[in-house]
Formats: sequence, C-alpha cells, structure tokens
Amino acid sequence: MHQILKIALFTVLATFTIIFTYPYVAPYISELLVNVTSPAEFEYANVKIGGHMVKAKIADTVSKRDKGLMQVKTLGNLQGMLFIFEKPGFHRIWMKDMQIPLDILWIDDTLKIVHLEQAVTPCSASQNPCPSYTSVDSAKYVLELNSGWTQRSTVKVGDSVEIN
Repeated sequence: MHQILKIALFTVLATFTIIFTYPYVAPYISELLVNVTSPAEFEYANVKIGGHMVKAKIADTVSKRDKGLMQVKTLGNLQGMLFIFEKPGFHRIWMKDMQIPLDILWIDDTLKIVHLEQAVTPCSASQNPCPSYTSVDSAKYVLELNSGWTQRSTVKVGDSVEIN
C-alpha cells in the first residue's frame, strides 16, 4: 500500500509540473524532439562568387547553425554550407567535431566578402578550448567550403556574392 501511495504522489506531482511548466518549455521540447527523432532537412542555396557556383546547405536556425558540418567526412568541391543569421554581427565559427579542413567566408548584408580564413583545420583533442574564428567586419552570412576552394577560385575580400 505504501508503494502505491508513492507512485500516486509521484504521478500527481509529475502531472502538475508538466501542466504548469508546459507553456514555458514547449518551444524547447518541440525543437529537441525534432532534432532527436529526425535529422533536420536542409534547404539549399546556389551561391555564386566570381563566376563560380556552389550548392550550399542552408543553416538558418540555431540548431542547424550549431550542428553545421560537424561529423561530415567529405564535402564535394562545389558544395558548402551557408549560415544565415538574423542580423549582421561578428559571428564566431569553430571547428569542434569537424572531420575536414575548410575555407570560411564572412559575407555582409550587401553581399560582399568582408573576411576569409583559408585552410582552417579541425580542432584537435588537445586544443581546449577549441579556437574560434570571426570576421574583422560585421557579417550576415558565413559560407563554409572545402579547404583550398578560395585559392583555386581566386576569391578574395571585396568580391560580390549572389545567393539564390
């Protein structure tokens, strides 16, 4: 009988906790459930820089930007990831849990490259904390590409970008 009372009390307390906290935690729970139950589906953008076209996954939510290209083992020469932020700022990128080196381009809200980092290597286990990279100027977009892409394409700071 004592065990039944414990279970009943626990059930009542759990029910009240869920009822009274649900409006505050529902948005977070639903996002967590989406990320756990199914991988986020990415949309794609065609990004044109200096006559070169890249097909980039769009990371336009916090969860997509947090995951980025983590655990990706290969990336096609004409593929990348486009991080889209709500507003321009000094957005930091790090290489935690990355498997491949990248070129990283920061693009402002007028679609000009304002900064780039070439051949950024994944963070090693001995690097604690993992270094982060940021633009010297405010940017609204960050484009990650295969290491060496900017050098092969002769892309540089000041070049215009088209996003479709």
